[in-house]
Amino acid sequence: MSDYVREVLRESWSDAPATSVEAKLAVVREAARHGYPTADPDEMNAQIRAGQQAGLDPEVA
Repeated sequence: MSDYVREVLRESWSDAPATSVEAKLAVVREAARHGYPTADPDEMNAQIRAGQQAGLDPEVA
């Protein structure tokens, strides 16, 4: 059984990427066309630290 699992994993790793180059380029082009809001990196990091110290999980929020 473990040999089978190893073989399947090897095959999956050698297959084509999960996301095509065209799809990745489309995302980059879309982002370049629009101005998305961002925060100051220091402010963002401070907010993340404050959430962590308060016990909030940023992955859940």
